[in-house]
Amino acid sequence: MADPPDDITFNAIVMAESLSGVDRKTGELLRDYINSIEHAPARATLITVESRAAFLGLLHDLESQAREYGLLPVLHVEAHGNAGSGIWFADDSCLSWEDFCDRITPLNEATGMRLLVTVAACYGSSLISGVRLSKPAPCFALVGATEAIDEPEVIGAFRDFYGAMLRTLAAGPAVAALKRHSLRRGGLDVITARLWFELLMTKYLREELTPRKLKESALRLYHKARTEPGQIRNVGDYKRLIRRELPGIVRRYFETFFMISDPTTHPRYRSMWARLEAHIEVFRRSRP
Repeated sequence: MADPPDDITFNAIVMAESLSGVDRKTGELLRDYINSIEHAPARATLITVESRAAFLGLLHDLESQAREYGLLPVLHVEAHGNAGSGIWFADDSCLSWEDFCDRITPLNEATGMRLLVTVAACYGSSLISGVRLSKPAPCFALVGATEAIDEPEVIGAFRDFYGAMLRTLAAGPAVAALKRHSLRRGGLDVITARLWFELLMTKYLREELTPRKLKESALRLYHKARTEPGQIRNVGDYKRLIRRELPGIVRRYFETFFMISDPTTHPRYRSMWARLEAHIEVFRRSRP
């Protein structure tokens, strides 16, 4: 069974702009273009946020509106970015990528895992570096640049992206319009939560459950058991126990990340979960 399409669900576009006095106000230009599209199902609202605190206040307001009134925003951020440190605001305050992820997660939860985030900043796709398997997904999908950006290149790409999205209400044409734009450095990434999870889980299985790390985990369990009353198993028993419990461990990660209670019945994720279960079984059988 194939995964269902990752189509976009929204009823507003909220543009948070934090640029200095010498910067061209690209958020204003993009807002005016979006609002000029006839028969668009939603309008763009531009909000100037001078600081980290103002941006966090905006996120809190959007979350409240999502929970109380059913707001489903696309969150578009116009600011400066750095691959290592995160998003920088007009007053020189900064929000790390991991903190950014943590702060938008409640909004994603309030929208039912439908939050699309677009970051018009240098290294905007670095937001993915703040995603953790052990935490809920910060958004449904992310659009951002992999490198430093040139303003004319990016504003043209986002104009075409939003134009296609508003006219078709489908992710496919919007992404295709975005990808038709090439950048002098790097590119514009479109990354979904499903792709994030599969990449992170593959990395976890490959790096954290190697024979050496399995043995280390088994030894820790063995030594802990020696200090507790009851039967003491050998290290091999604990290695087999870890492999046997692996599907349950992965399922807990899955349910936490996607904020669901049962991936086997959820129409949006059940095919992905079935694929992951098969991968886990292959992994378990491949380990001595």
